[in-house]
Amino acid sequence: MTYINAYQNRGAIFDLGSSFTLVGTEQANTPFERMITNSYGVEAFYKFSPRFAVNGFFGYTNAKNLAGSGSADIWYYALGLAFPDLGKQGNLGGVLVGAEPYRGGNPAPANDLSLHIEGFYKYQLTDNIAITPGVIWITAPAQNNDNQDAVIGTVRTTFTF
Repeated sequence: MTYINAYQNRGAIFDLGSSFTLVGTEQANTPFERMITNSYGVEAFYKFSPRFAVNGFFGYTNAKNLAGSGSADIWYYALGLAFPDLGKQGNLGGVLVGAEPYRGGNPAPANDLSLHIEGFYKYQLTDNIAITPGVIWITAPAQNNDNQDAVIGTVRTTFTF
């Protein structure tokens, strides 16, 4: 479980200190210029067998405007399936479906639900090298169904020493 109380006077809420939006929609990241946020989260993982596991999270943030009245409700959640040793020892397949942080109750046209759908397969080439291709599909970017869906291909190479 997670609880965070924070004061925000610049940049995006989900920015890891960079002041640039890294995760979620712009409406969720900068609902107000100055705000106090209270964030709550629940995370879970369960390994059903050596070859199948489920994980998930649910989070909610309430942002209160410090420069005026009003507040914003921000939601985020996902469910993931993992398949260890898929194909051979050391490989890992995975699928994730969820919603990156989005602001509830936005006026149109930015009031649609944007989904994050992801699949990947880690192929263990050697004991020290793994290659992980993947694809990410984002529906309704910026919480707007009028925006074209985004599809992102990824390839990650991991070297272990």
